[in-house]
Amino acid sequence: MNEEIKPDEEDTISVPLPESEPEPEPEEKAAVEPGDALEQIAFDMADVVSAMEAIGRTVAMLSTQFERLRVMIEGEEGAVTHAPPVDAKGPVPCCGRSVLDIPMNERISFDGAGITCKGASG
Repeated sequence: MNEEIKPDEEDTISVPLPESEPEPEPEEKAAVEPGDALEQIAFDMADVVSAMEAIGRTVAMLSTQFERLRVMIEGEEGAVTHAPPVDAKGPVPCCGRSVLDIPMNERISFDGAGITCKGASG
């Protein structure tokens, strides 16, 4: 610092704070031309059609998955049905196979009337 100027006598500059401008007033919409309205409706309808196509694809996919699960749970038409193991961990009484050895497309039923397994030879 200069010895002649003391710290409290230094020149300072005033910097004005920026003034905030008032928010612009919203523009009033001009009268909609008939052609513009039709274009907007067509654009909106394209969005609706696109959404409906996506919903249709989703429904088709879910229906397919539901059918796969139904077949997995109920079994296919004409699938072999085995009797359940007596002690819940041994072999099935109809053919003597372990529950783990029964193919996925066959099923086990607790309904005695629905058993279709013909035994070890079937």
